[in-house]
Amino acid sequence: MISKILSFDEVKKYVVSSLKKFGKKDLKLLEYSIDEYSYPHHIACYLEEKFSRFGYNVDCEYNKVGKTGEIKKGNSQILENTDLKKKRGVRPDIIIHERGNLTENNLLVIEIKKANNSNISRDRRKLEYFTLINGGQLQYTFGLLILISCESQTVRGEFFENGERSKDRKIDEFSLV
Repeated sequence: MISKILSFDEVKKYVVSSLKKFGKKDLKLLEYSIDEYSYPHHIACYLEEKFSRFGYNVDCEYNKVGKTGEIKKGNSQILENTDLKKKRGVRPDIIIHERGNLTENNLLVIEIKKANNSNISRDRRKLEYFTLINGGQLQYTFGLLILISCESQTVRGEFFENGERSKDRKIDEFSLV
């Protein structure tokens, strides 16, 4: 049960703290340029330390909706020409939510990419969809695209709200070293 609805500033503070811990404990993943699929698990562990105290669940690659276990589907109008329309549904890298609720208490959805990935626009479209309030199946309060540079060992983030990329809410680039 959720004990506190968190503000944007609180969410951002906990995410930045978790990313700094990722840099401190898991820098070798960047030094060796390990595939980006390995990052969400480590980051989710640090996020869980922060968000679970308020009753939130932190999950990776979670692809079900509500108590019925139906597969999360994308809206074909919004997600035209993406693999989100396929039968496998959508699987965000990390979500912070309350398990079992369809849209209530869906706090934060995160996609993680290496900064030099050529497919970032696809993840931006996903986050626009995940944060749609009217017409969106999932209705996350916030979306976040985390961009990690192995070369410079830095991270930055773009926030999404109400189906749009926020113009003024972001995580400024900082060093993970």
